[in-house]
Amino acid sequence: MSDPDVIVVGAGAAGMVLSLPLSASGVKVVVLEQARTFAREFRN
Repeated sequence: MSDPDVIVVGAGAAGMVLSLPLSASGVKVVVLEQARTFAREFRN
C-alpha cells in the first residue's frame, strides 16, 4: 500500500462519515480502529 493522504483515528460515526467522501473523491484514506468488530446495534 502506498502512503495515505489522510489517517482517520477511530471508526465511529464521525470517522466513517469523514472517510467515505474523502475516499470517494480519490483521497487515499486509512482508518485506524482499536476494536476488532463494529457494534451491530445503533446507539441513542
